[in-house]
Amino acid sequence: MFWKYWSDATLSALQEKHVIVTGASKGLGEQFAYFLSANHVSHLVIAARTTDLLVQVSKRCIDLGCQKIKYITLDAGNEQECSFLITESVKFFPDGTIDMLILNHTDSVYDFMDFNAPPTEIIATLCRVTQVNYFGYAALAHHALPYMTNDLTTTIASMESPLTITVTTTRKTNIIVISSMSALLSIQKTHAYAASKSAINQYFIRLRDELRFQGLAKNCRISICILGAIGTQNFYRTVTNPNVLSQASDPKATVETIVRRSLCGDDWIYYPSSVGYIAWLSGFMPEVVSRLVNWLYT
Repeated sequence: MFWKYWSDATLSALQEKHVIVTGASKGLGEQFAYFLSANHVSHLVIAARTTDLLVQVSKRCIDLGCQKIKYITLDAGNEQECSFLITESVKFFPDGTIDMLILNHTDSVYDFMDFNAPPTEIIATLCRVTQVNYFGYAALAHHALPYMTNDLTTTIASMESPLTITVTTTRKTNIIVISSMSALLSIQKTHAYAASKSAINQYFIRLRDELRFQGLAKNCRISICILGAIGTQNFYRTVTNPNVLSQASDPKATVETIVRRSLCGDDWIYYPSSVGYIAWLSGFMPEVVSRLVNWLYT
Protein backbone atom coordinates (compact mmCIF):
# COMPACT_ATOMS: atom_id res chain seq x y z
CA MET A 1 0.00 0.00 0.00
CA PHE A 2 2.76 2.44 0.98
CA TRP A 3 4.77 1.62 -2.16
CA LYS A 4 1.66 2.27 -4.29
CA TYR A 5 1.09 5.64 -2.60
CA TRP A 6 4.73 6.63 -2.98
CA SER A 7 4.97 5.57 -6.64
CA ASP A 8 1.76 7.45 -7.47
CA ALA A 9 3.25 10.54 -5.87
CA THR A 10 6.43 10.26 -7.92
CA LEU A 11 4.49 10.04 -11.20
CA SER A 12 3.25 13.58 -10.68
CA ALA A 13 6.88 14.71 -11.02
CA LEU A 14 6.78 13.71 -14.70
CA GLN A 15 4.90 16.93 -15.41
CA GLU A 16 8.20 18.77 -14.89
CA LYS A 17 10.49 16.21 -16.54
CA HIS A 18 12.48 16.38 -19.77
CA VAL A 19 12.70 12.84 -21.16
CA ILE A 20 14.41 11.09 -24.09
CA VAL A 21 13.20 7.67 -25.29
CA THR A 22 15.13 5.68 -27.90
CA GLY A 23 13.61 2.93 -30.00
CA ALA A 24 10.31 4.76 -29.64
CA SER A 25 8.73 3.94 -33.00
CA LYS A 26 7.30 0.60 -31.82
CA GLY A 27 7.34 -1.99 -29.06
CA LEU A 28 8.30 -1.00 -25.54
CA GLY A 29 9.69 2.35 -26.67
CA GLU A 30 6.35 3.31 -28.16
CA GLN A 31 4.60 2.31 -24.94
CA PHE A 32 7.08 4.36 -22.91
CA ALA A 33 6.20 7.39 -25.02
CA TYR A 34 2.46 6.83 -24.53
CA PHE A 35 2.73 6.26 -20.78
CA LEU A 36 4.83 9.38 -20.26
CA SER A 37 2.45 11.42 -22.41
CA ALA A 38 -0.60 10.17 -20.53
CA ASN A 39 1.09 11.44 -17.36
CA HIS A 40 1.60 14.84 -19.01
CA VAL A 41 5.40 14.77 -19.24
CA SER A 42 6.75 18.29 -19.73
CA HIS A 43 9.04 17.78 -22.75
CA LEU A 44 9.55 14.50 -24.61
CA VAL A 45 12.03 13.57 -27.33
CA ILE A 46 11.44 10.27 -29.13
CA ALA A 47 14.04 8.70 -31.40
CA ALA A 48 14.21 5.69 -33.72
CA ARG A 49 15.33 4.69 -37.20
CA THR A 50 11.94 5.00 -38.91
CA THR A 51 10.76 8.59 -39.32
CA ASP A 52 7.25 7.75 -40.57
CA LEU A 53 6.49 5.70 -37.47
CA LEU A 54 7.90 8.42 -35.21
CA VAL A 55 5.50 10.92 -36.76
CA GLN A 56 2.55 8.66 -35.95
CA VAL A 57 3.75 8.08 -32.38
CA SER A 58 4.30 11.80 -31.80
CA LYS A 59 0.74 12.61 -32.91
CA ARG A 60 -0.63 9.99 -30.54
CA CYS A 61 1.50 11.40 -27.70
CA ILE A 62 0.03 14.87 -28.21
CA ASP A 63 -3.49 13.41 -28.09
CA LEU A 64 -2.64 11.66 -24.82
CA GLY A 65 -1.49 14.86 -23.13
CA CYS A 66 2.23 15.36 -23.80
CA GLN A 67 2.98 19.06 -23.32
CA LYS A 68 5.83 19.33 -25.86
CA ILE A 69 7.26 16.64 -28.13
CA LYS A 70 10.01 16.36 -30.73
CA TYR A 71 11.02 13.37 -32.84
CA ILE A 72 14.53 12.74 -34.17
CA THR A 73 15.63 10.00 -36.55
CA LEU A 74 18.42 7.95 -34.98
CA ASP A 75 20.79 5.20 -36.06
CA ALA A 76 22.18 4.25 -32.66
CA GLY A 77 25.07 2.44 -34.32
CA ASN A 78 26.39 5.83 -35.47
CA GLU A 79 28.12 7.74 -32.68
CA GLN A 80 27.67 11.08 -34.46
CA GLU A 81 23.91 10.55 -34.58
CA CYS A 82 23.92 9.69 -30.87
CA SER A 83 25.70 12.98 -30.20
CA PHE A 84 23.26 14.84 -32.47
CA LEU A 85 20.25 13.40 -30.61
CA ILE A 86 21.51 14.66 -27.26
CA THR A 87 22.53 18.06 -28.64
CA GLU A 88 19.15 18.63 -30.28
CA SER A 89 17.30 17.41 -27.19
CA VAL A 90 19.17 19.85 -24.97
CA LYS A 91 18.26 22.67 -27.35
CA PHE A 92 14.61 21.59 -27.18
CA PHE A 93 14.47 21.36 -23.38
CA PRO A 94 13.88 24.82 -21.83
CA ASP A 95 16.73 24.84 -19.31
CA GLY A 96 19.08 22.61 -21.31
CA THR A 97 18.94 19.71 -18.86
CA ILE A 98 17.91 16.07 -19.22
CA ASP A 99 15.88 14.45 -16.43
CA MET A 100 15.39 10.96 -17.81
CA LEU A 101 17.10 8.94 -20.54
CA ILE A 102 15.39 5.68 -21.52
CA LEU A 103 17.75 3.44 -23.51
CA ASN A 104 15.45 1.01 -25.25
CA HIS A 105 16.55 0.69 -28.90
CA THR A 106 17.79 -2.72 -30.03
CA ASP A 107 19.07 -4.81 -32.88
CA SER A 108 18.76 -8.57 -32.68
CA VAL A 109 19.04 -11.84 -34.56
CA TYR A 110 16.70 -14.62 -33.45
CA ASP A 111 18.33 -17.71 -34.91
CA PHE A 112 20.91 -20.39 -34.21
CA MET A 113 24.54 -19.62 -35.00
CA ASP A 114 25.32 -20.98 -38.48
CA PHE A 115 28.66 -22.77 -38.25
CA ASN A 116 28.54 -23.49 -41.99
CA ALA A 117 28.52 -19.79 -42.82
CA PRO A 118 31.78 -17.93 -43.50
CA PRO A 119 33.29 -16.61 -40.25
CA THR A 120 33.16 -13.10 -41.68
CA GLU A 121 29.35 -13.27 -41.77
CA ILE A 122 29.13 -14.33 -38.12
CA ILE A 123 31.54 -11.60 -37.10
CA ALA A 124 29.66 -9.00 -39.14
CA THR A 125 26.43 -9.90 -37.34
CA LEU A 126 28.12 -9.64 -33.95
CA CYS A 127 29.64 -6.28 -34.86
CA ARG A 128 26.31 -4.85 -36.06
CA VAL A 129 24.34 -5.95 -33.01
CA THR A 130 27.07 -4.88 -30.60
CA GLN A 131 27.49 -1.49 -32.27
CA VAL A 132 23.78 -0.66 -31.97
CA ASN A 133 23.02 -2.25 -28.61
CA TYR A 134 26.18 -1.86 -26.55
CA PHE A 135 28.07 1.07 -28.04
CA GLY A 136 24.80 2.87 -28.84
CA TYR A 137 23.73 2.69 -25.20
CA ALA A 138 27.16 3.77 -23.93
CA ALA A 139 27.49 6.64 -26.42
CA LEU A 140 24.08 8.09 -25.61
CA ALA A 141 24.67 7.80 -21.87
CA HIS A 142 28.01 9.59 -22.00
CA HIS A 143 26.78 12.37 -24.26
CA ALA A 144 23.82 12.86 -21.91
CA LEU A 145 25.61 12.68 -18.55
CA PRO A 146 26.96 16.27 -18.55
CA TYR A 147 23.33 17.43 -18.66
CA MET A 148 22.20 14.98 -15.97
CA THR A 149 24.83 15.32 -13.23
CA ASN A 150 24.78 19.07 -12.65
CA ASP A 151 22.92 20.73 -9.78
CA LEU A 152 20.44 23.55 -10.33
CA THR A 153 21.65 26.96 -9.20
CA THR A 154 19.14 29.76 -8.60
CA THR A 155 20.08 33.36 -7.82
CA ILE A 156 17.59 35.31 -5.71
CA ALA A 157 17.82 39.09 -5.64
CA SER A 158 16.69 40.99 -2.54
CA MET A 159 14.29 43.93 -2.92
CA GLU A 160 15.77 45.66 0.11
CA SER A 161 19.47 44.93 -0.34
CA PRO A 162 22.01 44.85 -3.19
CA LEU A 163 23.02 41.39 -2.00
CA THR A 164 21.90 38.27 -3.85
CA ILE A 165 21.38 34.76 -2.54
CA THR A 166 22.48 31.72 -4.52
CA VAL A 167 20.53 28.53 -3.86
CA THR A 168 21.82 25.17 -5.12
CA THR A 169 19.33 22.33 -5.53
CA THR A 170 20.39 18.73 -6.10
CA ARG A 171 18.83 17.43 -9.31
CA LYS A 172 17.46 13.89 -9.43
CA THR A 173 17.84 12.30 -12.86
CA ASN A 174 17.39 8.76 -14.16
CA ILE A 175 18.94 6.55 -16.80
CA ILE A 176 16.76 3.53 -17.58
CA VAL A 177 18.66 0.69 -19.26
CA ILE A 178 16.54 -1.97 -20.95
CA SER A 179 18.23 -5.36 -20.74
CA SER A 180 17.09 -8.96 -20.92
CA MET A 181 16.92 -12.24 -19.03
CA SER A 182 18.96 -13.68 -21.91
CA ALA A 183 21.94 -11.71 -20.57
CA LEU A 184 21.88 -13.92 -17.46
CA LEU A 185 20.90 -17.29 -18.93
CA SER A 186 21.86 -19.25 -22.01
CA ILE A 187 18.68 -19.05 -24.12
CA GLN A 188 18.83 -20.54 -27.58
CA LYS A 189 18.74 -18.38 -30.73
CA THR A 190 19.83 -15.26 -28.83
CA HIS A 191 23.64 -15.51 -28.99
CA ALA A 192 24.43 -12.09 -30.51
CA TYR A 193 21.62 -10.27 -28.70
CA ALA A 194 22.42 -11.91 -25.35
CA ALA A 195 26.13 -11.10 -25.64
CA SER A 196 25.37 -7.43 -26.24
CA LYS A 197 22.93 -7.31 -23.32
CA SER A 198 25.52 -8.94 -21.04
CA ALA A 199 27.98 -6.24 -22.03
CA ILE A 200 25.35 -3.57 -21.36
CA ASN A 201 24.71 -4.94 -17.86
CA GLN A 202 28.37 -4.99 -16.93
CA TYR A 203 29.09 -1.57 -18.38
CA PHE A 204 26.26 0.20 -16.61
CA ILE A 205 27.11 -1.51 -13.32
CA ARG A 206 30.60 0.00 -13.66
CA LEU A 207 29.19 3.36 -14.74
CA ARG A 208 26.92 3.36 -11.68
CA ASP A 209 29.95 2.62 -9.50
CA GLU A 210 31.95 5.44 -11.10
CA LEU A 211 29.14 7.90 -10.43
CA ARG A 212 29.08 6.79 -6.81
CA PHE A 213 32.88 6.95 -6.41
CA GLN A 214 32.92 10.50 -7.78
CA GLY A 215 29.95 11.75 -5.77
CA LEU A 216 27.58 12.03 -8.73
CA ALA A 217 25.18 9.21 -7.82
CA LYS A 218 23.20 11.71 -5.76
CA ASN A 219 22.26 13.35 -9.07
CA CYS A 220 21.90 10.45 -11.49
CA ARG A 221 20.47 7.00 -10.74
CA ILE A 222 20.85 4.10 -13.16
CA SER A 223 18.12 1.45 -13.27
CA ILE A 224 19.01 -1.74 -15.15
CA CYS A 225 15.86 -3.59 -16.24
CA ILE A 226 16.06 -7.36 -16.68
CA LEU A 227 13.01 -8.32 -18.71
CA GLY A 228 11.48 -11.65 -19.55
CA ALA A 229 9.08 -12.31 -22.41
CA ILE A 230 7.21 -9.11 -23.25
CA GLY A 231 4.32 -9.22 -25.73
CA THR A 232 5.52 -6.68 -28.29
CA GLN A 233 4.80 -6.93 -32.01
CA ASN A 234 8.38 -8.04 -32.68
CA PHE A 235 8.07 -10.74 -30.02
CA TYR A 236 4.96 -12.20 -31.64
CA ARG A 237 6.65 -12.13 -35.05
CA THR A 238 9.74 -14.05 -33.93
CA VAL A 239 8.31 -16.47 -31.34
CA THR A 240 5.79 -19.17 -32.20
CA ASN A 241 6.01 -21.46 -29.17
CA PRO A 242 2.59 -21.36 -27.41
CA ASN A 243 4.25 -21.93 -24.01
CA VAL A 244 6.30 -18.77 -24.41
CA LEU A 245 3.48 -16.76 -25.95
CA SER A 246 1.19 -17.55 -23.03
CA GLN A 247 3.78 -16.21 -20.57
CA ALA A 248 4.38 -12.90 -22.34
CA SER A 249 3.82 -9.84 -20.15
CA ASP A 250 1.72 -6.88 -21.18
CA PRO A 251 3.96 -4.08 -22.59
CA LYS A 252 1.84 -1.34 -20.98
CA ALA A 253 2.13 -2.87 -17.53
CA THR A 254 5.84 -3.40 -18.12
CA VAL A 255 6.66 0.23 -18.90
CA GLU A 256 4.47 1.51 -16.07
CA THR A 257 6.33 -0.66 -13.56
CA ILE A 258 9.71 0.38 -14.95
CA VAL A 259 8.98 4.11 -14.80
CA ARG A 260 7.47 3.93 -11.31
CA ARG A 261 10.33 1.92 -9.85
CA SER A 262 13.05 3.95 -11.55
CA LEU A 263 11.56 7.13 -10.08
CA CYS A 264 11.68 5.41 -6.70
CA GLY A 265 15.42 4.86 -7.25
CA ASP A 266 15.61 1.09 -7.85
CA ASP A 267 19.01 -0.06 -9.15
CA TRP A 268 17.62 -3.31 -10.55
CA ILE A 269 14.16 -3.90 -11.98
CA TYR A 270 13.04 -7.45 -12.82
CA TYR A 271 9.85 -7.85 -14.81
CA PRO A 272 7.82 -9.91 -14.47
CA SER A 273 8.80 -10.63 -10.87
CA SER A 274 9.48 -14.29 -11.70
CA VAL A 275 12.56 -13.14 -13.64
CA GLY A 276 14.06 -11.99 -10.35
CA TYR A 277 13.67 -15.46 -8.83
CA ILE A 278 15.13 -17.09 -11.94
CA ALA A 279 18.11 -14.72 -11.83
CA TRP A 280 18.66 -15.53 -8.14
CA LEU A 281 18.51 -19.29 -8.71
CA SER A 282 20.85 -19.08 -11.69
CA GLY A 283 23.54 -17.78 -9.35
CA PHE A 284 23.50 -21.14 -7.53
CA MET A 285 22.54 -23.55 -10.32
CA PRO A 286 23.25 -21.83 -13.66
CA GLU A 287 23.25 -24.96 -15.81
CA VAL A 288 20.11 -26.44 -14.24
CA VAL A 289 18.19 -23.17 -14.53
CA SER A 290 19.35 -22.65 -18.11
CA ARG A 291 18.21 -26.14 -19.10
CA LEU A 292 14.85 -25.60 -17.39
CA VAL A 293 14.25 -22.25 -19.09
CA ASN A 294 15.17 -23.62 -22.51
CA TRP A 295 12.91 -26.62 -21.94
CA LEU A 296 10.01 -24.29 -21.13
CA TYR A 297 10.79 -22.00 -24.07
CA THR A 298 11.20 -24.72 -26.73
